[in-house]
This record gives sequence, C-alpha cells and structure tokens, in this order.
Amino acid sequence: MLSGLLKEIEIKPVESRWGKDNVEVTLPKELAILQPAFWLLVDSNELAPEDNRIAEDVIRLTFEKVAEFAKEDLEGLGLAVNSPFADLALKWLAKQRNGSFELDNVEKK
Repeated sequence: MLSGLLKEIEIKPVESRWGKDNVEVTLPKELAILQPAFWLLVDSNELAPEDNRIAEDVIRLTFEKVAEFAKEDLEGLGLAVNSPFADLALKWLAKQRNGSFELDNVEKK
C-alpha cells in the first residue's frame, strides 16, 4: 500500500522570474496518518517547507528559493519523510520534459 502511495508523489520546480526557483511537492493525503515531517534534500542541504497543508485530496508542500533549475545541473532531489512510524528518503532523477522529476528509489532510514 505504501509503495503505491509513494508513486503518486510529484515534485516540480516552479520558475521564478527573479532569483532561485521554488519547488512544489504533492503527496497523497493518506500519508498524513503517518504524522510526517518533510525535508527537501538538495545537494547537501536540508530545507523545511515554507507551506505544508492538506488541500483537496493531497498534501501540498512548497519549498521556496531552492535553486535556479534552468542554470544549475542538479544531480537530483530528495525528500526526507520522518514520522514516529517510519523514516524514508525518496530520491528523484533529473528533470523530465514537463519540468517535473521522476521517482528513482525509496530508502528506509
């Protein structure tokens, strides 16, 4: 069940006209039962979300001023999901054509 929910996670850069781009992450709301805390992993940095809310049928996370995706060659992004029940590290591959990232693997911490 958890692996099916993880496949529904989307991570997408949101281009900014000035400075670094934001990143929006959309997760199934069913993950809220884990009482998770989220951290975006970019290179060696861990970033907390500026906005973390359940809207409609999803959890929406917004991470502000992450990177200039058009200029920077990131090896990928990660999302740490920490909860009292399970700690996971999700890794994404480089950008797809539509600007989003593809889920590569999930590791239990």
